[in-house]
Amino acid sequence: MATIHGTYQSETGWSGSGGGISQYFPEPAYQQAYLPSSVQQLLNGYRGLPDISYNADPNTSILVYLSFLGPSQAGYYAIGGTSEGCPQWAGIIADGNQMAGRPLGFINQALYQIAAGKAYATSYHDITTGNNSADGIQGYNAGPGWDAVTGLGTPNAAKLLQQLILHT
Repeated sequence: MATIHGTYQSETGWSGSGGGISQYFPEPAYQQAYLPSSVQQLLNGYRGLPDISYNADPNTSILVYLSFLGPSQAGYYAIGGTSEGCPQWAGIIADGNQMAGRPLGFINQALYQIAAGKAYATSYHDITTGNNSADGIQGYNAGPGWDAVTGLGTPNAAKLLQQLILHT
């Protein structure tokens, strides 16, 4: 959540959101290389999800102008969920490609490498509160560093893009 002056305040892991540990896919090399032993014990050789988070809460939605609905229905609509987060991530990476003057390519290893270094505190917003439990199903708690609710956290896009350009 930010004030109208752009000062970052905090975020909370979203109840009922995704995240967790795959029981099928093996842990990728970039998670093995950069996540601490405490997380390695939790993952037990399997893929941890998510890598990174972004706002998808319909209650804190973005406005999108839809013109293809026809003249009587065209207008601004509040959009949330992955319909909000995925396109915004695509836009951030498109900006990064343009800033770098080249495609950044597969960024997963770089995301974890940045998070394991000194730039973590400025490149990410570490989400340490909340959990993804819902409807009586036990989930995971958010905590410092990577967790199975919010991954590495949310991006401080300007700082993260600078780091991604250096690490890809």
